[in-house]
Amino acid sequence: MSRMSLYIDSAHDDFESPTEIVANRLAGNDPRFGTSPMAEAR
Repeated sequence: MSRMSLYIDSAHDDFESPTEIVANRLAGNDPRFGTSPMAEAR
């Protein structure tokens, strides 16, 4: 299982543009973003 995270530095000059793009894709249920169901605890 790959555990990846996304970090966008808010001090970066172009912070707003990539953040807006990612937010729009998340809101549109882009399959590249999401979570996998956790295995049930026994």
